[in-house]
Formats: sequence, C-alpha cells, structure tokens
Amino acid sequence: MKKKTFILLIVILCVLVGVGALVMHLKTPRAPSVSMGSPLLDELPVNDIVSIEIDGVASPVTLKKKEKAWIVEERFDYPADFSKMTDLVRTLKDVEVGRMFVATEADLKRLSLKSPDEKGVSDGERAMRVRMRNKDGALLMALLVGDTRTRGDSKLPDGQFVVLGDEPNVYLIDETLTAFMTGPSEWLAKQPVKVAAEGVRRIRCVAPDGKTDRFIFERPGKGKPFELITPKTPENIKEPSLNRLADALSSIKISDVADPSNIPEGVKSGVSPVLIYTLFNGMTYRVYPGKSCSDATPCYVRFEVSYASPEAGEPKETDKKADEETKPEALKKSAREKNEQLKPWVFMIPEWQHKAFITHLKKLLDAKEGKEKG
Repeated sequence: MKKKTFILLIVILCVLVGVGALVMHLKTPRAPSVSMGSPLLDELPVNDIVSIEIDGVASPVTLKKKEKAWIVEERFDYPADFSKMTDLVRTLKDVEVGRMFVATEADLKRLSLKSPDEKGVSDGERAMRVRMRNKDGALLMALLVGDTRTRGDSKLPDGQFVVLGDEPNVYLIDETLTAFMTGPSEWLAKQPVKVAAEGVRRIRCVAPDGKTDRFIFERPGKGKPFELITPKTPENIKEPSLNRLADALSSIKISDVADPSNIPEGVKSGVSPVLIYTLFNGMTYRVYPGKSCSDATPCYVRFEVSYASPEAGEPKETDKKADEETKPEALKKSAREKNEQLKPWVFMIPEWQHKAFITHLKKLLDAKEGKEKG
C-alpha cells in the first residue's frame, strides 16, 4: 500500500470515528442544566418579556404588552390583570428544583407532560404550556406544566412536575402553577371602577327616556345620611337597600367582557335606565345596568364618566389640603381618561352585584312600615 493511500485511509477512519462519537452524544441524555436546590429560571430576562402565551387549557390565553398596558388578546384587547401577571413571572423566576430525572415516554404520559400539540395523546396526558417572547417574537422561555405532587392524607399539592424547553429532564419544582393555568376571563383586570360610598353626594335614577326622574337621593355633606329629594312619599326608606345602592360602585368585580362591536341591546341608551352617581368632588359616574338578569342570563352593565364643577351653594370637598389631584383641571383630565377606558366596554358581573343597582323606588321603600306608622 502506498504511503499516500494509507494516510488517506487514516483520515477517513478518524472522520468516521468522529461522526460516530457525535451521533452517540446526541442520543445520550444530556446532563441536567439546573442542579437541585437552585432556581429553575434564574436567568429569565424579565424586562424583555412582551408576550405570555398559555395553552393546553380549555381556552388559550395570550397576554401582550401594548403601548399603555398589558392586554388579553382573546378578550378584544381588554386590559389584563397586571398584578396576576407579575405574580406569575415572579413565581417562575423564584421556583427552585427539588428533584430531577430523565423521563421516559411512560413518565411523560403519567405526569401529563406531553406537548399540547402532539397528536394521538389523550387529554389527560397533555401538559399546560407557558411561553414567553420578546419584542422580536423570539422565545425566551417555554415550560410544560404537568401534574402536581401531593403528600400525606390531606392530599394538598406541595410541588409540580415541569419540563423546561426541549430538555429530556423532568423537574419537580417547589411551587404549584395550576392557579395560573386559567382561561382568558380570569386574566382580566377585574375592578374597572372603585368609588367609595362616602364620596357619593347624589344618586339619581333616570328612566330609559332620558328625561323622567325615577328618584333622586342626596345628602348635604360627607358623613350625613341620604335624603329622598324626589318623589315625595310617606313611606320609610329601607336603609340597608339604600346603603347597598350607594356602595354598589365600591365593590364591582367583573366576571367577563362582551364583544364591544356587538353591544347587548339591554344596556344601550334609550333602553336601559340610568343611575347617575355624583361625587362631592364633581366626578360623575353614569351606570347602565340594563334589565334584570339571572344565573342563566348574563348580567350586563356599562359605565360612563364625566366631571362638572359643583354649583354655587352645593356641597363641596371639605378637605383643606387640596393637592394637584383634587383641582378641577386634574379632575377633568382624570374623568376624560377614565371615560375613554370604560365607555367602549360592556361588563358581565355576578347577579348579586347587579341587584345592587336598584332602579325602582319601590324597592327602596318599606311600604308596610310606613303605613303602620302613618
């Protein structure tokens, strides 16, 4: 054999050995990328996140960072609950690894860690998936969330099985993420308005025609009781019902939002009665509660906000310390911005909250007691 031919064969043999070693390396499970007891996502670039996708649940959720706020894409870009998003990111950033093992196919199915996209897999074997992206759409993190681990007779979960990215490793983390694996409505900013009852000066109910007053209650100052201005009646006022009406804007928690391009007929102007809450500082909230509802019929409500300086002789703010936020120009701006946020939306609320928006005087009167005392 010639020397050149021998050298060529040696080179070819070395190449084949290298290729074989590479193939064996690729087939061999990788060593864990995260050691036990250390944070799973310590290097997650939190400040670069502009999109969070959660799928594998009944209704996928896409949270996106817009110019002014985070929104829920599946709910017509309605604002997202920023505190809940912060909790999710913080929880993921802080979770620690309690255990790690290389999973078999059977393990992945048993622990519900199969990809939501994989065909031929039962629903009980599919994972929930969280993905986070940056402004360029690049994937910053992908996590498959499987079953929780329970201990003791209480069966309370004390950890959760997850898979990070495309790793073959299954991690048992020290947190449970199930509470975050919910549909779009659970990610909405739940409290669109919050008005303390003590700040309400006048409550006026106007019939759907926009002209006829059904009732007007007013109080002469903060901390003083409401008085029925119109209509005059000998019946006594049911104070608990009136207090509930006055306090209705302080505890609103929406359950969902309706499609803004298809506003329900019942809450449109000219169809719904209007409750007008005027505050001592001049801020005014118009509430369109629509008609009665039930557990079977969605309870809708919509809001509008405006500002008008209190007229001469009317009760005004008694706070001596008037900062920038209480000045008329600041209040006008606040009302305008709040109205822009609220006016496009029709909210769904629980029936018990909807019942607090009383639009008929008879529901505020204790007719029986009035007649007995008369």
